[in-house]
Amino acid sequence: MTAAIREARFQDIRAIVRLAEEAHKRSPYADATMNPESVKLIARQSIANSMAGPNSSSVILVAEDKSGVHGVFVGAAVHLYECLETVWCTNHFWYVRPGSNARSGLKLLDAFHEWATQRFDWVLFRVGLNATLMDTDRIEKVMRRRGYKRSGVIVEKEYRKWQ
Repeated sequence: MTAAIREARFQDIRAIVRLAEEAHKRSPYADATMNPESVKLIARQSIANSMAGPNSSSVILVAEDKSGVHGVFVGAAVHLYECLETVWCTNHFWYVRPGSNARSGLKLLDAFHEWATQRFDWVLFRVGLNATLMDTDRIEKVMRRRGYKRSGVIVEKEYRKWQ
């Protein structure tokens, strides 16, 4: 079954929240409370922002097939430095329901790339991969074939007051 990729609409918010809840349950933060109302607010703001047309700085893309919305990519563009024309484009959230169309994740990424390159002349893409939600070694190989490369190392430290 082929997935269609499109910009999210307000009526997709419920499906986006469900996908966020699924991803949260599988993430390292599963024991932290996730606020679905915050997800709704972010989705509403991003969808409204994307309606600004070529001046929009964020987008939510969804993957959809006959069974409904099964993937989401929340992306944003920020000037790398205000004095430069370079724009940094990244994902805040990228998730495809396990068991759905395997190519949907890459199609979402390709659509984000197209969205950004239609708006900006010089784009630095920095896309995050989450090891708890995907096979990062396999995805990294696929990303390399698409022109991406590993860039640096993220060092992580977590503090929880309640531990």
